[in-house]
Amino acid sequence: MSKFHILFLSSITITAILIISNYLYPYNTFYPILIILSLFITAIYFYGVFEPGNSLFVKTIKGKTFFDAEQGVLLRFDDGPDPIYTPQILDILKENNVQAMFAVTGENSLKHPDIVTRIYKENHLLANHSYSHSYLISLFSRKKLYNDIQKCNKIIEEITGQKVKYYCSPMGHKSLALRKVLIRLGMELLAWDIRSYDTQKSEDDIIKIICSKVKERHIILFHDGIFKWTKNDREATINALKEVIIQLNKRNLLKPLSVEKSYLY
Repeated sequence: MSKFHILFLSSITITAILIISNYLYPYNTFYPILIILSLFITAIYFYGVFEPGNSLFVKTIKGKTFFDAEQGVLLRFDDGPDPIYTPQILDILKENNVQAMFAVTGENSLKHPDIVTRIYKENHLLANHSYSHSYLISLFSRKKLYNDIQKCNKIIEEITGQKVKYYCSPMGHKSLALRKVLIRLGMELLAWDIRSYDTQKSEDDIIKIICSKVKERHIILFHDGIFKWTKNDREATINALKEVIIQLNKRNLLKPLSVEKSYLY
C-alpha cells in the first residue's frame, strides 16, 4: 500500500472515529476541529486524484509546457484505436494535413496493430493510455500500475519500434504510486487544457466548447474509442472535428503533418 492510500484511509478512519466519539461525548469542543481537519485532508486527496490538470502528486504537462516556446494546438484522441472511428479520424487529419496525438490502450492496440501502425506511419504521436483503462486505476498498487503501463509500452514499441514518452492516464486520474512509476519508466504525464466532452455532447456543443475556449499552446481532448458509461458511437466527434479543424486553421493553430515528429517523443 502506498503512502497515498495510507493518507486516504487514515483520514477516513480518523473521521469515522471522531464522528462516533463526538456522538458519545458531545461536549468535547476539539472534535469538530479535528473532523474538519480530517475532511480537509480527504478533500486534498480527492483533488489530487480526480482533478486532471493539477500537479499536486504528479507533475502534469499541459499545452503550455508541451509546446514550450513553439506555437500550436494539439488534438488528442483517447481510448482507441477503434476499427470504425480511428480510421475516419485519420482520414480527416490526412485530408487537412493536421498532426495529432493518439493515446491508445494496450488492449485495443493488440486487437488493431494495423491501425497503430498507420497512426505512426502518418506522423502522429502515440501515447500510452494504460493497458486496461481500468476505472479503478488510481487504486492500483505501485507494482500493478507499473505492470499495466509497461505492458502497454511494450505493445506500442513492438508495433512501431519507437519508445513511448508520454503517459495519458485514464480519466486523468493520478496517485503517488503513479509518480514513482513514471520516474522509473522515464515517462511524463500529459493532461489537457480543453475537454471537448465528445463522449456526452452533441456535435454543435463540442464545436462551441472548443472554439470558445481554445488558445495558443492548448491540448484538446477528444475520444476515438468506445467505453462503458459513454455514448456508444463517436459520430458527434467525427462531425465536430471537421468544423473544429476549419476554425483552428483560420487561426493558424494546428501543426501540419509535414512537421518532424521527433519533438513529440
